[in-house]
Amino acid sequence: MKLEQLIINNIEFNVENFEEKIITHSTTGEQLKKIGFAFSVIGKKEYNLYDLFFESPNFELTIVDTNEKLKMKNISHSTFYQAAEISDDTKVVFRIKLQQEPAKEKELTKNQKLMVNAVNE
Repeated sequence: MKLEQLIINNIEFNVENFEEKIITHSTTGEQLKKIGFAFSVIGKKEYNLYDLFFESPNFELTIVDTNEKLKMKNISHSTFYQAAEISDDTKVVFRIKLQQEPAKEKELTKNQKLMVNAVNE
């Protein structure tokens, strides 16, 4: 299967080099997806827009082919371009790595908050 489209926070991305791995979360034991992909933009304005977008720590990702929706955390994003600096006609390639968030860890966090609140009272 060659995946070509993802939706991240309601924005459609035409992606290249899509990779998906299943990993086991170290504390919850859950099977989680780790996703990597690339996409390209042209120009400084688009570069700045997407660079800022991928500064966010969390994303909601939809895999268009399967309509699977995942809560993801940002592992890394990097850019590549062949120029001294980015101009209005520079092609910039983004490489993105995201990892699914464990469902069990969030429950643990809620319980920890309840315990902290009980201690503070």
